Amino acid sequence: MGTFVLIVGLPGSGKTTLVEQIRNWCPDRRVDGFITREVRDVQGQRVGFDLIDWVTGETLPLARKTWTEAPARVGRYGVRPDVLDEFVGRLTARNRMPPELWVLDELGKMESFSKRFLAWLATLDLTSQRLIATGPVHPLPAYVPFLHRWRPDVWELTVGSRADIAHRLRAWLQAQGR
Repeated sequence: MGTFVLIVGLPGSGKTTLVEQIRNWCPDRRVDGFITREVRDVQGQRVGFDLIDWVTGETLPLARKTWTEAPARVGRYGVRPDVLDEFVGRLTARNRMPPELWVLDELGKMESFSKRFLAWLATLDLTSQRLIATGPVHPLPAYVPFLHRWRPDVWELTVGSRADIAHRLRAWLQAQGR
């Protein structure tokens, strides 16, 4: 059993919902990282994405449709890589001793625009730490070096596999002593 689980799936498959359950499964463990959550308007239309600090719960705006002058774009969304850059600074400052488990939702295109995030990923030592991350079904080029180095257990989340993946993830956490 490896030290890194990568949960992949199509948008809307439930990756974020699944990893948010880790809070309930590991209430007494040192866990850090972030969740990338959709932002919807009053009509239920997706208008952007927020970065949610795992430890503090603070919400940081990462991407919006209305950010036409943003330094990066993913489809219809303007992306602010500086938000993730600043967040990585927080992770580094508050984790002089790494947590038992990192949760990174997600290793996606928006996140790949942050050079500081990619540099921080390169510093992770998965011989002594555990990582659960989410990502798209097909890995993005920015993350391929990390995936080759860390050799994650890759689990694909679909509507039909949700219950099984949740069970596997909980068992993996228990086996890791988490």
